[in-house]
Amino acid sequence: MAEVGAHIIIFVGEQPSIFELLAQDSFARGLRTAAKYFIRVLVENKPAKYGFYLHHFEELYLFSDLLVQYLHIKT
Repeated sequence: MAEVGAHIIIFVGEQPSIFELLAQDSFARGLRTAAKYFIRVLVENKPAKYGFYLHHFEELYLFSDLLVQYLHIKT
């Protein structure tokens, strides 16, 4: 029975270390850069269809990040 819930970790009163905070920040910046590069590749191939996404990338990325964080906090 223990192997079923072995991956579940409960943090009671623990704060993340500085290394975990830096890793999370680095991952967030890398993910944003990768998303922007992906949109630029799409725009290079079909600018009429995907140009809107590059023009409004900041707002769309902010909304998607907000949605992911909301769902994570909710669960």
